[in-house]
Amino acid sequence: MESRELPFALAHEQAAFRLLELPDELLALLTSEHPPTLQIKSKGTHNDQASSSTNSFAVLCTDSKTYQIRQVQTSNSLHIVQQSPVPGQDGLKDGLCSIATCPATLELSANSSDVGLDLKEMLVRWDGDESTKTTRGQSREFIFANLPASNGEITDKWSQFCAFEVGDRSYTPTASAILNAWKAIHMAAEAEGQDLAVVASNPAFFEKLAEEEGLPAAFLEAIRCRMIYQNGGLTQTTTSWLAEVVLGSSPGTSLSRTVFLASWHDLLPEKWKTLATLDLIKPFTNQSDPTTIAWRESGSAFSIAPSKAASSNRKWHERFKKGR
Repeated sequence: MESRELPFALAHEQAAFRLLELPDELLALLTSEHPPTLQIKSKGTHNDQASSSTNSFAVLCTDSKTYQIRQVQTSNSLHIVQQSPVPGQDGLKDGLCSIATCPATLELSANSSDVGLDLKEMLVRWDGDESTKTTRGQSREFIFANLPASNGEITDKWSQFCAFEVGDRSYTPTASAILNAWKAIHMAAEAEGQDLAVVASNPAFFEKLAEEEGLPAAFLEAIRCRMIYQNGGLTQTTTSWLAEVVLGSSPGTSLSRTVFLASWHDLLPEKWKTLATLDLIKPFTNQSDPTTIAWRESGSAFSIAPSKAASSNRKWHERFKKGR
């Protein structure tokens, strides 16, 4: 085979290139007929508290998945070249010019950060009365832009935590606040002779109740969305969630089984009560003690013991006035 010289030169000004190695699943998405829009995120530097998560990396996000970006040094430098006239002894000749040198590559790996934990750090805990006195409260838009995770994963945790926004601050209600609100929802539905499973698809019912109870409409809407956010039977998922609320509102880490079951059943419509068995919540609870029950910390939305919700007749806009 005949060989010939190929002139090669280095550009005086090197471009700033980074080589990104894509996992097969992401490559398939990007080369599909309808490729997704990707986002690069990192934790905002103006966040006033360090994350409890170990993730300090930039991340690459699809709509529903997050990849950590890691720079890996290579033993050999890789040149990015383009065809270009290169000076030679006999004048300009067709050759290759190196426009960038890449001594490292960027690798993607599955995100190991706890999205729920990161989100909790950016939410203000609300006990149903006064807003927490803190400067950490941020808008929903800010949180979605600065939390290093895909929007789909954040949305999932946002719904799971019953998070809501009032006055450009985002809140997560305590279990006690949810418990009191749920009792009002249950009583109102019974008074109107409505099925709670049907009520969940009626935002107007929750708006009316919020006005009557003096609660933020966004808070009751968050509860409504929590009822319907998971695929599967609404009654079963809501029944299971209410068990978590009961355990989360307990001042201790565990609760007597007898007390727990009685409290749990009191929150349910009559035809839902047959679903309220210990087997339903076995995957999420610690039932090793035959007399007590506790929610597994990793599975609960209430990782911090909530304060007792106090009743108040003031309107929600007065309660949140300090946070605006």
